[in-house]
Amino acid sequence: MKTVRVELLKPGDVLGRAILSRSGLSILEEGTVFTEAYIKRMKELGIPSVVVREVPKEGSGGHWDKPYDLRSVDAADLAAEGVGTTEAPDPLIRKQAVEELVALTLPEKIEGRLSAPLIEDRFKRLFRGIICDISSHTKLVDQLAFMLQCDRRLFNHSLNVAKLSAMLGVSRQFDNARLLDLTVGGLLFDIGMTRMPQSLIRANRRLSREERKTLENHAIEGYRIMMSLDGVSTDSAKCALLHHERYDGSGYPVRMSGGEIPEMAQIVAMADVFDALTSPRYHRQAYTENEAIEFLFGAGDRYFDAELVRQFVRHISLFPVSTRIKLSNGQIAEVSSNANGFAHRPVVRVLREADGTRVRYPYELDLSTKRDVVVLHSCEGLHS
Repeated sequence: MKTVRVELLKPGDVLGRAILSRSGLSILEEGTVFTEAYIKRMKELGIPSVVVREVPKEGSGGHWDKPYDLRSVDAADLAAEGVGTTEAPDPLIRKQAVEELVALTLPEKIEGRLSAPLIEDRFKRLFRGIICDISSHTKLVDQLAFMLQCDRRLFNHSLNVAKLSAMLGVSRQFDNARLLDLTVGGLLFDIGMTRMPQSLIRANRRLSREERKTLENHAIEGYRIMMSLDGVSTDSAKCALLHHERYDGSGYPVRMSGGEIPEMAQIVAMADVFDALTSPRYHRQAYTENEAIEFLFGAGDRYFDAELVRQFVRHISLFPVSTRIKLSNGQIAEVSSNANGFAHRPVVRVLREADGTRVRYPYELDLSTKRDVVVLHSCEGLHS
């Protein structure tokens, strides 16, 4: 490694240390090969010097990793192929996208969503700053506006996935920079869908094999889009490319398995599946939160890392305190605590019996010990 003044850079030099903006967004990622355009951009930003990797001498046997190399898919080539041009989003829709993004940080959107108060307090503090940074990034907001313009459900889904992913990131002690990358990855992981045929996105029928193959291209297209955006890190972009990879190697487009799949991409993939199951789709009704959790448990070490599943269930409260819920035995109850470590089996206070009779003196049930009773659904809705 050596420090080189920007005016002395040459095309082909390799960046040895990521360049970050004041807000923490990545301007150029470590491993980027400088081009004339990148060098010009560094000069325009007034960056005096950068750290570059020293090129090994010919015949020395040394090498440096190709930037963004991903097994059988050469992601550098994918990014270089470019992204189709998209017109600027409608200014009113862009404004709406920013308002709804910022609304993710409102107290009522966060209170009681994490089972441990200390983790929730840290999440509130960090998430507010991260969303503020993202909302001031013009190109990121443009892509969110494209999603809202393209499909309201796609936009809402992306907001939910970003928040769920960030919650799990905080519970796993991610630092600010990694949490920012994870949140950006969660927001734009499905951006490639905006370049897919709308007739397929909105189809309420079983797709043909050829149609499914077409839609599967959204992962690569999303990666291309994210890699074209200044300030978006490779880790964030990989969330788009790899969110359909599965722990047992059955996913696409690279067919990675186990620990080969980056942690951020695994987190976004799990949040994607959970929110997709608990939200209505064009072709089906929503599953209950309890059904979605049971699916995640069954998918441990098959679709997702089992430890990630356990941490999701342990820390992310599906039913925040004071949420009114209906139980499988017909009772109506209110969540009184999530401290038992089971997101889908909280401690509840029974308000109405199965026959509709109001309980004069509400009493508590710990659903973690009442295996014959499960939560059917929340009366107020998970994504309110």
